[in-house]
Amino acid sequence: MTTDNTPVIALYDYGHVFFWPKKDSGDPRDRFLWRLHENRTCPFCRVHMCIDEGLSGKSMPSDYVVICPQCGFWFGRGTKDYGYDLGNEGGRGVLGLLHREPLHQVDVTLPEVIRFLDENHKFLLTLDPFKAEKLVCRLLHEAFGWEVHYIGGRKDRGIDAIAVNSNAGKAIVQIKWHTATRKAESVSLVREFAGTLLARGVPSGIIVTTRERFSAEAQQEITLLGERTVVEMGKIDIDYKTYRDILDMLGISSRRITERPQVPVRPRASHYHIFDGNGIWDRGHRYVGKSRQLGERPEWSDPLGVITDER
Repeated sequence: MTTDNTPVIALYDYGHVFFWPKKDSGDPRDRFLWRLHENRTCPFCRVHMCIDEGLSGKSMPSDYVVICPQCGFWFGRGTKDYGYDLGNEGGRGVLGLLHREPLHQVDVTLPEVIRFLDENHKFLLTLDPFKAEKLVCRLLHEAFGWEVHYIGGRKDRGIDAIAVNSNAGKAIVQIKWHTATRKAESVSLVREFAGTLLARGVPSGIIVTTRERFSAEAQQEITLLGERTVVEMGKIDIDYKTYRDILDMLGISSRRITERPQVPVRPRASHYHIFDGNGIWDRGHRYVGKSRQLGERPEWSDPLGVITDER
């Protein structure tokens, strides 16, 4: 955690991707990699590194990724590269540093935020309001399939986003990101939102709030508005999502993002990890490097400053 209690999320920073060397090459860099593979000791902290179950051995049991619990140095080896001969040693390796960024930072992508918050609900309300608005847009898309166009900002005039559904048409989205859930949303919010719909000539709207509920008066107002027909607009239709709905959308979205086949799938394997298919990918299924592009014997310059030639 940072000093202001902002939650942080771990990001994988790739320092180098390489073909796995032969053990008897004589190159000090190769000896370093073999020692790292055999001992799994952090070259910075000299402590045993821990295996990351989420990135290791899902499709090939011998593939692994280990991380230093103290400094975040990480290292992995994959032993299979389909359709490409890597020689009698075989495989490829990757190393880098784990760095931690506040959850609201631009570098932390929405899929990473969704997976993190799905596992750590207690941090949901600490999210920066502007990133929260973008998060809600992504959740509405992932959970319900709507095309959601973010508007947001400090002068959004009550319109945080526009949601488009092929069956239901267009709806205005307003997001209320409170830091506490226990109070109920009031009838005044519903009336103000209804005024926004009338002013924009859009009959449908969605209120997404971190409150646990809408007051009885607010729910009654939504029902009464739904019974009215406005000339040239039709019936007013206001839907709303509360804190519990947001948690449900997080769960649905996290599963769909994780299960989405963004990387090559090995035969008879339904899981993804860092060495899947014919390339190297990160936890968020983002492409990092392909072994064929690295050359027959790639040279490298120890970008992390960790290689030693201890005998």
